Amino acid sequence: MKYSLLTVFAILLLFACSKEEDPFADRSIEIFSNEGFIRFNSDWSGEDMILDSDGSLLVAGNAYNPNSNFRIQPFLLKINMEKNTVWSDFTNLDSERFYRRVDIIPARNDRYTLATYSDPEGNNEFNIDLLSFSSDGLLNWKKAFDEDGFIERTTSVIQLENGDFMILSRLSESFSFSTDKFSLLKFTEDGDFIWSKIIEDDRIASTEQLFHLPSDNSILVLTEHDDGSNLIDKLLKLHKFDDDGNKIWTKPILSSAPIIFSGTSFLEVTEAEEIYVAYSSAIVQNDYDLVVTKLSADADILWEKVYPGAGTDLTEDMVKTRDGNLVLLSSITNTEDEKFDVLATKLSSSDGSILWEKSYGSISSDFGHAIVQRENGNLVIMGNTNHDNINEAIFDFFILETDEEGNPI
Repeated sequence: MKYSLLTVFAILLLFACSKEEDPFADRSIEIFSNEGFIRFNSDWSGEDMILDSDGSLLVAGNAYNPNSNFRIQPFLLKINMEKNTVWSDFTNLDSERFYRRVDIIPARNDRYTLATYSDPEGNNEFNIDLLSFSSDGLLNWKKAFDEDGFIERTTSVIQLENGDFMILSRLSESFSFSTDKFSLLKFTEDGDFIWSKIIEDDRIASTEQLFHLPSDNSILVLTEHDDGSNLIDKLLKLHKFDDDGNKIWTKPILSSAPIIFSGTSFLEVTEAEEIYVAYSSAIVQNDYDLVVTKLSADADILWEKVYPGAGTDLTEDMVKTRDGNLVLLSSITNTEDEKFDVLATKLSSSDGSILWEKSYGSISSDFGHAIVQRENGNLVIMGNTNHDNINEAIFDFFILETDEEGNPI
């Protein structure tokens, strides 16, 4: 899951009012320090990570301006099995100091595709940016698209079976937190624009993820909606489209608990096309729990599990493991030192029961961000930490590798 810079500031502020209880009181969580964290390139904050075919890691994110608290320049970095940097590159999009969400996917022909957005004119009118890199980090092409009259904020990219790319973007007419439109855009394998379709819906707080379903060549889209009143009582919707952007259906995910925070829910679809949605929920303000819901192919709820905490707990990412179960990555508040820790929770895919839980953290705030599993079963977590940073708003990314049971190695 990819939390925005505004979300980070909001949750840090809200945590000051959270409950003074042991967040681990009702759950058996094994606690580890941050000794296993390997940090890379000070002032680089990771946004997304994928596992390459040779076992290397591709990390995409944003580099900071040393004179500002805001992220200004997306980067791409390759890390080998020994945790050494093979190469790194910046994407020179503009000089404006704005947070950008970055999504990276493996593409065909031993390439990587990165989707983000930029503001080349400095007037809050963001473009969609699509970039293709070769396996050695060389830029193959870079394309930009501007939807006239709208601010485009890219959130997800996928590649279809024929090689075309599909991008999900949140549309607004001003720099606002709520809108009534999102768009699907289609590009060729070489990044040339094919079409853009605008989809209208009520009070979209966030567009989250795209997933391609090979069985019928359809597209799933997850969106968050709100009523404009507060941070809670949001609604999740799952939309299904064909590969030409025609809507097949839209269905609300009827949670038993209120959904909070735009930008903290995510969608995971396994190779077997099992659908999981994870999000944070609040019964009372400042007490946010983790929720995972398993859905059928028609978006009917098969099971829903709530995992109670004692503060602000944020869902981040999920991976289907080799044994057919799940590992949920989240960031949870630790009231002992009033900071965030990284939490990995292994869940049974059959009913959502907890198989094991491990937390990792320092005396500063540490956020999990992405998780993958290697062929040997090891789990690799990418996250961000502000440990030893003078400015608590600046985070550096780290890599943590564990065995199959979540024990740091």
